[in-house]
Amino acid sequence: MGRPQKPVPQQGWALAQLALRLRAARDAAGFTYEELAARTGFGRSTLQRAASGAGAPPPPPVVAAYALGCGVDPGPLLALREKARIERQWAKLGPRALRVPHVRQIMNEAELGAALYRLHVESGMPTYRDIQLRTTRAAGVLRVTKTTAHLIMTRRRIPSSPEQLKALLFVYGVGPAAQRHWLAAWARVARGLDAERAGNRDDQAAARVRQGRLAGRIATVPQGRDAADHDLYQRQALQARFASRGRGVGPRADGG
Repeated sequence: MGRPQKPVPQQGWALAQLALRLRAARDAAGFTYEELAARTGFGRSTLQRAASGAGAPPPPPVVAAYALGCGVDPGPLLALREKARIERQWAKLGPRALRVPHVRQIMNEAELGAALYRLHVESGMPTYRDIQLRTTRAAGVLRVTKTTAHLIMTRRRIPSSPEQLKALLFVYGVGPAAQRHWLAAWARVARGLDAERAGNRDDQAAARVRQGRLAGRIATVPQGRDAADHDLYQRQALQARFASRGRGVGPRADGG
């Protein structure tokens, strides 16, 4: 049976389980890696790497050939391989992956974008070209261009309408029952964005009023005078006005 294999590293639960089950299948069949290589058509090192539990998940054809060579059903092992691939994608995201809320808890643009990206990963990460082709060919589905898909999946924007969201959900295999929760989440986010835009418009209007008042005050300062001289100028102007009306009273230029 050859020398003992190295322990399976704990890079991820699914990848470790895949490696352990591949090893168990070979042990149960009683094959060396050389014998298994002759049965599968894959090299000894490729099969060893598939059962090592290290690095990237092995390609599906290798997993299937390994399983069939050992006389076991490849289906459960291929499902584990897919889970390992998804785990690896989330590991690349780091702490951000842990902050993705359930669809029913989505309240803002960032959360919706993160949840859609998670759906993208879990559905096999179709290419943007594939998203465009599938939405173009499907009857009754809104076409989503490669550019739009890229902007949404890189979280630069959210779907612009419920129909655009439903098109993405179609590509990702989300059924009608689950789509209701996604559409409700989109509606919550859209209402929040509308309220934020309305608040920004109110703020901008108030800012324009303040700027107009400031411009009016600045216009009362004659050219060549600093704002620091404005009070003195007003006293002098008021004194001149009193004097022109023949009144001997009024504020003095020296402030006395």
